[in-house]
Amino acid sequence: MVLVGDPDWDTRTILLRALEHAGFLARAVESGDALLDAAAGDAPDLVIAEIYLRCRSGRCTVQCMKRDPVLRVIPVLVYTSRVLASDEQWAHEIGAEGFLMKPAWIEVLVAMVRDLIATREASARRDRFPEAPPGSRGEDRPRA
Repeated sequence: MVLVGDPDWDTRTILLRALEHAGFLARAVESGDALLDAAAGDAPDLVIAEIYLRCRSGRCTVQCMKRDPVLRVIPVLVYTSRVLASDEQWAHEIGAEGFLMKPAWIEVLVAMVRDLIATREASARRDRFPEAPPGSRGEDRPRA
C-alpha cells in the first residue's frame, strides 16, 4: 500500500488514481499528523510526502518517521512543489529515499514508486536470509 500525504485535494486525487491504475493499493491524507497516524496503523510499503503539509510540516513528518524505530524502514518519496536545492539535500540527509519535483510525469512517479518498493523488498529479503559465510555451502568440500 502506498500512503500519500499532500494538502491539495486535486493532487491527492490524481496520485490515488494513478497509483491504483498502476496496480497499487493507495490511501491519501492531507496533514502531517494524519500521515504519521496512518503510517503507524497501516504499515505502508511507501510514503509519498509533500514538504508543505497541514498540522505538521512534511519536513517534521519525515524526520519523525526516520527517527521512529518502526516507521524508519518505510521508504519515503518527497514529492513537492517547493524546489530549492537545500530541500533535496535535506531530504537525502534525513533519510528520504527519493525526491521528485512537482509537476512530474505520472509515469516517472510510478516508476520511482516501483523502484523504491522493489529496493525495500530486496533489502527485507537480505535481512531475513543473509548470505551464508564462504565455505558453509559445501563448495570447499571434496565431491564424491
